Amino acid sequence: MKPELFDDSLDACRGAKAAGMHAIGVYDPYFDVSEVEMRKLCDRYIHSFTELVEA
Repeated sequence: MKPELFDDSLDACRGAKAAGMHAIGVYDPYFDVSEVEMRKLCDRYIHSFTELVEA
């Protein structure tokens, strides 16, 4: 299983990608200014964990 990270911090996602991990960015209003960059960097970007649940 490939290591994964779920985080709302751009720096944490950068570190995960640098380590070869799959990174999923999670929306947080505190880090709202980083959303555009996180969308480019992360393998996926979500606003809610419910987006990961298949119906």
